[in-house]
Amino acid sequence: TCALPISSFAQISSALSRLGGRVADFHVGDGAALPFTDRSFDAVVSGLTLNFIGDPHRALAEKARVARPGGLIAAYVWDFAANKSPSGPLRTAMREVGVEPPEIPGTKFSTRDGLVALFRQQDFIDIASSSIEVCVSFESFDAYWDTQSPAYSPTTPALMAMPPTARQDLTKRLRVMLRADGASPIVYSARANVVAARRPT
Repeated sequence: TCALPISSFAQISSALSRLGGRVADFHVGDGAALPFTDRSFDAVVSGLTLNFIGDPHRALAEKARVARPGGLIAAYVWDFAANKSPSGPLRTAMREVGVEPPEIPGTKFSTRDGLVALFRQQDFIDIASSSIEVCVSFESFDAYWDTQSPAYSPTTPALMAMPPTARQDLTKRLRVMLRADGASPIVYSARANVVAARRPT
């Protein structure tokens, strides 16, 4: 059984209403116990989730199981080790005001080398890696803050536990860091690392 945050079900519902039954099907399941038969797919890709699965080795073994011989197996995760995820500025600002943000699961293999090492522990071939640089944009500081403090985020309890004056100091530092002057959108860069391989034929 996989317990998902409420937002995950909301996202699935939104996807179903837009695309379900036309260009894609959507299912809720456990990444370490995929609800599909062996050799079902030409490509099995994990997007920004592999680090959150408790047993990533088992998750990769499951991807191999449901991939056809010669099929593509890939994953990409934010570069948490380099603090290059979209939450990077917030985590940096928290440290600057003396609050250590909670550790993000799987940080140790969020680097390109870490992902490659993880894939090499499986029986994969043609392993390759790269990085994706993305531009993160928000129309306002309020929009930015809302995305950084949802109820399901592991960082939110730490934010809520801060005294009001400390939170005010944090938001001031963030506004300076993000150049949030209220007149222009907030824009900064983030990076995801990617690794891809093939299941042996």
